[in-house]
Amino acid sequence: MVDFGEMCNSKVVFQKLIKIASARNKKTVDRKLPSVLFKSNVRLINLSTHMSKPKNSQKSDEIYSVVARLFARKGYHSTSMREIARELGMNQSSLYHYFKSKEDVLYKLMNDAMDDAMATLEEICAADLAPEDKLNRVLGFYIRYYAGDQERLILLVNEKNSLSDVYRQKLIQKERLYVNLFKKIFEELAGHNTIKDIPPSVATFAFLGMVHYTIRWYDEKGPVGLDELADIFVEIFSKGVLK
Repeated sequence: MVDFGEMCNSKVVFQKLIKIASARNKKTVDRKLPSVLFKSNVRLINLSTHMSKPKNSQKSDEIYSVVARLFARKGYHSTSMREIARELGMNQSSLYHYFKSKEDVLYKLMNDAMDDAMATLEEICAADLAPEDKLNRVLGFYIRYYAGDQERLILLVNEKNSLSDVYRQKLIQKERLYVNLFKKIFEELAGHNTIKDIPPSVATFAFLGMVHYTIRWYDEKGPVGLDELADIFVEIFSKGVLK
């Protein structure tokens, strides 16, 4: 539907074209006029739609942030849609404009976190870096990313089995991509003879377990900041596997 502002703009365009028509062949202008006006309206409609997106996106971000906090604090099954709506100051029915179901929002929180992290990890792995530098950057990023967003990490560690099989299998496939990415780095180090005789899969799961367990004890507001934690973990892990 075209709003009042668009109608007014279209009228101005129409009046200008009519003035042009009076000085030219009337039939030719009449034949082309509808398509010109249509293109004008389409441009205005698209602009209006584009301008409305930031507000919707901001509200979506707020909703997902609140849901992540509630799911992490109370657990997925113990958090109701009514409670989510109350926390956001919204009607429960309004939530369904942003997601289809409670399970959909849980899956999106977990899936988006994995996709965002993977994009950065792949960039690091594709960079022209020495294997040792690549390892340190990957380890440092992974620690900062997940230990710095413990609500998402809690969901990934604790709530995967709350999803239906279809969603759960999608996340499992992505977990395998993570494992393979880390294993390739360790294999590359082995090829340069800069790693101890440790199976890449053991080194991979040892590191992932070390980071994921931070949900049990780490507090970013405590005496050890996130950057310091990342440096400590990289030091402990890399010095433990590198010659």
